[in-house]
Amino acid sequence: MGTRDQTKSFWERCAPSIQGMYLSYLGDEIDRLERPEILSYLPSFKDKAVLDLGAGIGRYTGEFAQTAARVVSVDLSTPLMDENRLRNSAHSQIEYICSDAMALSFPDRSFDLIFLNSLLMYLEDDEVTLLLRRISKWLKPRGFLFFRESCAPVRLQSTNSSYFAIYRNLIEYPRFFGKGWSLHREGNIMAIEVVQADPFKCFWLYQNTVFN
Repeated sequence: MGTRDQTKSFWERCAPSIQGMYLSYLGDEIDRLERPEILSYLPSFKDKAVLDLGAGIGRYTGEFAQTAARVVSVDLSTPLMDENRLRNSAHSQIEYICSDAMALSFPDRSFDLIFLNSLLMYLEDDEVTLLLRRISKWLKPRGFLFFRESCAPVRLQSTNSSYFAIYRNLIEYPRFFGKGWSLHREGNIMAIEVVQADPFKCFWLYQNTVFN
């Protein structure tokens, strides 16, 4: 079984719920604190085009759809996407795509904000590099990329044969970004540190500075 098949199989076995998204019975409490925290780190998406990549059950898809002009919501898992559609059925400007992130294609300059929710940890280093190269083209000039990941003090890889993930250390992700990107903010997610005493759930906000 390939790494992507492992990821897809794992998440299709998880409950399409808040607890399932966090893999924790404390999911509701974490989400109550975390969601407003994450939203506070984002640039305005009012009347903007947003790509929610790794959307799961659509917690942030629904938040974006409150004010964004267009939202494209993507996840690899069919059950999670089905729940996403159900939760956000009141919003007509959402496009749902059930797909591997590495199989996606969008026209250049399609989005003002691209939001990655614990996605890069499921990709090999060369895939991260390739996806970021594509994202830089999908973003409009001065558009933003926000991503959050589970990290570790030193790089670790899951040894579970049915689950693939790479827990990179905190300095690895910035190394993927070179010319054309400007770092606006980074840090650990305080809600998860408070509830689970985990200081290694981290986020980054970059701006695309390539205009060609």
